[in-house]
Amino acid sequence: MFSWLLRLFQKETGDEGETRPTEKEEGILSHEKGRRKSFWRRHRSARNTSTQNSKMTKKRSKINELEELKLDMRKISNDMEEMCGILNLYMYEDLNYRMNTEFNIIKSQHEKTMLDMNKMIQSIIGSMQYSKELIEDNYSYRALAGIIGLVGVASQWNLAGNHQFFFVDQH
Repeated sequence: MFSWLLRLFQKETGDEGETRPTEKEEGILSHEKGRRKSFWRRHRSARNTSTQNSKMTKKRSKINELEELKLDMRKISNDMEEMCGILNLYMYEDLNYRMNTEFNIIKSQHEKTMLDMNKMIQSIIGSMQYSKELIEDNYSYRALAGIIGLVGVASQWNLAGNHQFFFVDQH
């Protein structure tokens, strides 16, 4: 288990690990073994470099794309904030304008209603005075009719033989 972990660690660090020859390498001469090993190491390192370079360029392109997307998001959020500000300004200015015009309309309607109420109050006061005059006239006519009625009753008494005279001053 320990050797397996050691091999994994060495692969990650790039170290080839064991320096003991394996069973396959024992049959090959030592100078051939060294040349072949160094040859494959060079090519393997070149191959790894090209794949690493391609991975790095892909990674770099992804990072650049991510940065561009972040920049686009910032631009969009700034545009959105600007549009919201314009919309709020437009709505509230329009609302204030509408409120002012509606206030002026409502104010003029209120003034008209108050004038109508004052006219109605004056009309009611005039009607009350006129009805008071009518009541007084009616009272005076009733009193006069009562007096005339008494005169009429007295004249009937005169006809009956009662010799009492009522003098009514008629003007």
